[in-house]
Amino acid sequence: MCETGFALAAFLALFLNLVLPEEIEDEETPELTADTADDQDDREEWARINKSKGPEDGREKEVGA
Repeated sequence: MCETGFALAAFLALFLNLVLPEEIEDEETPELTADTADDQDDREEWARINKSKGPEDGREKEVGA
């Protein structure tokens, strides 16, 4: 009983492989990765972090009135 299902699935896959057209590749699409996507935002965030840190010991500055 189980062999019939496997054979049917194999013939269906073979049929679809022959009938369906191949996927058309997009032309040179520039790749956008997480490394380059938000460089400017990263620089701004690090600037805020470094500005809020105190001296070399890493403690935050006290914000006084």
